Amino acid sequence: MPDIVQLALWGGGPSGEDLDIVVADPKVGRVQFPGELAGFPVSNLRVFEFIGTGAGQTEILAKVPRTGASYAMPITASVGGVSTYTNPPVSFHKFYHGTNLASAKKLMCIDLTPMTVPEALLLDVNEYTDFGKGFYTHPEEGKRKAIEWAKRRNHEWGVVRFSLTSKEYNTILGKALFFPDKYKTRPGNAPKLFHGQNSTWIEFVEFNRHVRLVDIKRPKDNDWTADYCWMRGPIWGRADSGLPGAPGLPEKYHQVNWGLSGMQALNTPDAKRRRFLFTKHNEHML
Repeated sequence: MPDIVQLALWGGGPSGEDLDIVVADPKVGRVQFPGELAGFPVSNLRVFEFIGTGAGQTEILAKVPRTGASYAMPITASVGGVSTYTNPPVSFHKFYHGTNLASAKKLMCIDLTPMTVPEALLLDVNEYTDFGKGFYTHPEEGKRKAIEWAKRRNHEWGVVRFSLTSKEYNTILGKALFFPDKYKTRPGNAPKLFHGQNSTWIEFVEFNRHVRLVDIKRPKDNDWTADYCWMRGPIWGRADSGLPGAPGLPEKYHQVNWGLSGMQALNTPDAKRRRFLFTKHNEHML
């Protein structure tokens, strides 16, 4: 506390009307229906926010308009410090993906799958991705970059936060590929792309972006999603490869590209329920 939880109600009253959402104790919390959270790509789905306003426990009720009859089992909401819970607090690893608002709403509902650049759009190195196919996010320390990215490309924007508990994150199957810097480190499990050595970040990115003159068998994004559960490293700019154009971000800013087993962890029912949508109405929380 203070915090906001996003919840979704599917269905309606006996005549299909929207149910009234009521908090039993307004001293503990309240609900709101921001306009940006309307229009999800699931019929009869209403997404709303519960805002904790005071320590305690209350119920969130769904009632039929006019009659006031309960039409669903209540949700119990506990607001406050650790003392209100029987279990110790859980730590989370959080990741952010910025896009347009319509796509962000879809990401709140669907299972993640590897994204790729369509072949027709692969015109030059700017159209390829740093780490090939996958699902790209910003880690917690770079979350402001996610919102900058979304705003720069879209008038109506959204940023989806994905959260994994420490246990979920640490038990993802497979091996991860981590580049802490741009030019120095050669991770022991990095692919050997040039000269028989494990690649550095710049070699890995230039291979995936087709900057270096190598034998490319397919004109699409390379696919490492089955090799690594996630890939993490800095964000490329043309100047990083000595090309004319924009410089890359300082290497302290990282991206995380999720492989197949990583996306599987993000797609579990528990993890999907934790997805949170940031828009202009709650941007201050980022």
